[in-house]
Formats: sequence, structure tokens, C-alpha cells
Amino acid sequence: MPEFPSPSLQSRFCFLISDPLRSLLLAFFLLTGCTNIAFYDQAAYANAVDLKVDTLALMELAVSPYSSQTAKIESVNLQMQKAYEYDRGRPMNETTVQLWDVLLKTDPAHPENGLWPRFLERWRKNGTLSPVVISDKKEHIATAFNAIIALESGKNRS
Repeated sequence: MPEFPSPSLQSRFCFLISDPLRSLLLAFFLLTGCTNIAFYDQAAYANAVDLKVDTLALMELAVSPYSSQTAKIESVNLQMQKAYEYDRGRPMNETTVQLWDVLLKTDPAHPENGLWPRFLERWRKNGTLSPVVISDKKEHIATAFNAIIALESGKNRS
């Protein structure tokens, strides 16, 4: 006479749960297990694109004295802080915040070490920057913005 193996714990557990509940649990685990990054946000995307354009345009002005552009610098800095805080306040958005950190600060102990603060500090110390230096630094800043923009545009839309 053939011997049947005793039911496993898994199969016994499945019999304890009704089909609708089992489906609901499966859907819950799939949704929570697959969602590890924030959904796409139009405002965050627009913030990053607008700031990229404004920042790169401001960088072009570094051929003129830093002191003559302080109002524009302060305006762009304020907009960057708003965009950063907006993204920081979104749940499951740590990756985007890390990309902003590269742009704004690489080491929390030394917040002036981000790409943007280093550019501003160099401009402030030198008074003006050469077009060659500006062009080189614009590439770095644009690349950082492109990473933020690409990540946001690649997110699932809710």
C-alpha cells in the first residue's frame, strides 16, 4: 500500500486561509514587496528640470563678478533647497535624496562639499571664472541634474 507524505506546514497553512483572503494576502505582499521607490511626481520632475535650466544659465554668468550676481545666486539656492526638501519629504524617496546630496552636499559633516557649493565657492574666491572652467563644471552639474531627472521620469506612475 503506497504511503502518502504528511502534509507540509505550508499546505496546512493554505487550507486555513480562504481563497479570497489568500488572494488578498498575495496581492498585498506583491505590492509591498515591489514598491521600494517613490512613485513619479510631476512637481518633483518639474522642479529638477527648471532648476537645471536656471542653474546652468547662472553658471554662464560666472564670467562676471560673483558680487554682481548674488541676488540670482540666492534665488537659485533657495529654489534648490525647496526642491531638496520637497523630495526629502516624499516617502520611499531616499535614492533621489542621495542624488540631490551629490549636487548639494556629499558629506553631512562638510555640507559645502557638494558640486554646486564647490562651484560657488570657487567663483566667490576668484571673483570670476574662465569660460573653460565654467564649461567643465557645467558638465558635472548637468550630469547630476540629469541623474535626478532620469530617476524621477523612470519611476512608476501611480
